[in-house]
This record gives sequence, structure tokens and C-alpha cells, in this order.
Amino acid sequence: MSKKSLAAFAVILSVVLAAGSLTIGAQSLTDLQKTKGNVTSEKNDLQYILSKAKNEKNSLLEEITQMDIQIEELSENLDYVTGLLDQTNDELASAEEKLAEATATKDEQMSSLIKRLRVMDENGSMAYLQIIFSSSSIVELLNRFENIKSIADYDRNLFNELEATEATIAEEVATIDSKKKEIEILLNEQTAKKHALEESAQQKNLRVTVLNNDEQTYLKQIKDLEKTENEIQATILKAQADAAHAAAVKAQLQREAAAKLALNQTYTGGMIWPLPGYTKLSSGYINRTNPISGRREFHTGLDIPAPRGTTIVAASAGVVIISGTNLGGFGYSVVIDHGGGISTQYSHCSKLLVKVGDSVSQGDKIALVGSTGYSTGNHLHFEVHVNGAHTNPTAYVKP
Repeated sequence: MSKKSLAAFAVILSVVLAAGSLTIGAQSLTDLQKTKGNVTSEKNDLQYILSKAKNEKNSLLEEITQMDIQIEELSENLDYVTGLLDQTNDELASAEEKLAEATATKDEQMSSLIKRLRVMDENGSMAYLQIIFSSSSIVELLNRFENIKSIADYDRNLFNELEATEATIAEEVATIDSKKKEIEILLNEQTAKKHALEESAQQKNLRVTVLNNDEQTYLKQIKDLEKTENEIQATILKAQADAAHAAAVKAQLQREAAAKLALNQTYTGGMIWPLPGYTKLSSGYINRTNPISGRREFHTGLDIPAPRGTTIVAASAGVVIISGTNLGGFGYSVVIDHGGGISTQYSHCSKLLVKVGDSVSQGDKIALVGSTGYSTGNHLHFEVHVNGAHTNPTAYVKP
């Protein structure tokens, strides 16, 4: 092995070691992103729970507001019913007093009548004989009998009137007492309803207090999780920056290694067609109208249509110096240095099968046909460069 080959091998070995460290970094980055995802998921769960708690609290506050209105209305009704009950009690007391007076008057009249009847009963027929014989004439006798009858009629009428008055007042007392009982029932019902509403409102207020406390706890937990989430994101960004820097270093090392290998590469000539079995061109090495921009420009290679996934092979042996999207609108591309200032480009691939620094032999599989980058369909864009400048590929390859 020559000194140049040994030096190139050393460079490649350093690239492999660097790639190993990148794997560890990528694993750490994956772990960080997974941890952040878990934190974010937990935060979202808490935000959902917080939202539900707020909705429940708002609903309870609306219910409490309605209950307060109902309690106020019931309080006003209770004041009115209580006043009505007091008024009815006064009416009942007045009616009972009247009834007592009427009963006393009736009893007094009854007592007077009983006394007169008792006297008349004790005197018996002597009282009638006295009335007869003491009369000076028949007219006076008749007048005396008429007076006795009138007194008896008056007593009877007076007693009937007193009994009727007593019955009317007693009926009024019964009516007022019945009204009082109805009012008392209504008062009890309204009072019970008010107490039930007050108790329910109290329970809802207690629940609101609990929800307020929970809300503050959730907010603190969410704030803590957001802080953790931001810290992890900062760590991820730093890790990504470090990874990007390491990837750039790796790419640079790979390019340098490929360049060193390419220095040892000698172009032997005799390129083969890069897309076996597909020889028809959709565009050649010519001036044309760009199908995407619509501008007239020179097409620097050959466009060979083929189904997506068709195998692309190396036109000649060499070292891979580009493998990726480094060529802008050409999409996924491979560039192989064949030595002697000759290189080939394979673009718009769907998948790359080689990496920078790989040594390939003529006919090795290097990529698959696709339509990445600025492309209107599946095809291979193939170029040949001499000392970095494009040249007509048909001078080097034939279908």
C-alpha cells in the first residue's frame, strides 16, 4: 500500500470514529425529544383537566347565581307570607273575642229567661189566678195576657238572634282558622325550599372553593412543566446545533477523505450506460425551454426516463465525493470522481445507496430513479464533468 493510500485510510478511520460519536449524540437527542414529548403530553393532559375544572366552576357559579336569585325571591315571599300570617292571627284573635262576647251575651240572656221560667213554674196556677182576679175588666185581662205573650216572643226572638250571631261568628272563626293553617303550610313549604336551596348553594360554593384550589395547583404544575419543556427544548436546540456541527465536520472529513482517495484514482475510460435497459432520452445536452421555469437555457446533461425505483449504476469506477442534496434543485444526487479530472453526476434519485468516501466499481448499484428536486417526473439526470465543467455525456457513454 502506498503512503498516499495509508494516509487516505487513516482519514477514513477518523471519519468512522467520528460517526460513532454522532450515533451516541443522535441517541441522546432522541431521548431528549422523547422526554420533551412526555412532558408536553403531561402538560396537555393537565391543560385539559384545567379546562374541565374551569368549565365546571363556571357552570357552578351560574347555578349559584340562579339559586341566589331564587333564594332572594323566596325570602321576599316568606316576608309576605309571614305578614299575611300575622294579619290572619290578628283577625282570628278579633273573631274569637267577638265569639266569646256573643256567647257570653247569649248565656246571660238564657240565664235571665231561665230565672223567669223558674219563677213562673214555682208560682204555677196561682200566678194566672192573680192575673185574672186582679184585672178590673175583661179588656185589662186580655191586655195582661197579651203582654205576657209579647215578653215570651221577645225572649224567644232575642235568643234566636243571639244564637244566629254566635253561629255566624263561629263560622267566621273556623274560616279564619282554616286560612291560618293553609298559610302555615305554605310558610313551612317556602321555608323548607329556601333552606334546601341555601344548603345546595353552600355545597356548590364549597365545590367552587375546591376547584379554585385545584385550578391554582394545575396552573403551578403547568408552569413548572412549561419551564421544564423550555429547558429541554433549549438542550435539544443545543444538541441539534452540536449534531449539525459534528455532521458538518464529518461531511468535511468525508469530503477530504474522498478527495485524498480521488487523488489516487486514475480514469481508465470506457464508461457504461448508467441506466441499463432504458435508453430513450426525454432531453439531451442541448438548448431548451425549461419545463418548470419556462425560460430558454442550456440543459447540461441527459434526461433518461424510467420507473421510480429503477436501479442506477456507476458509469465507471471511482470514489463517491457527493451523496445527498448538496446540489440544490437536482434533489438526491450522487457524484463520482473517476480520476484524471473526470466525474459523473446522477440526480433526482428517490434513494441513495452509497455514501461519501465509498469506492465503487463500474456497474455497482449507487441509487434508485426518482423525481426529487425540480423535476416533472421520474427520470435520471446524468452529467459528465471534465475538470469541474460539464461536457456532452454522449462523448463518454452510449446506450
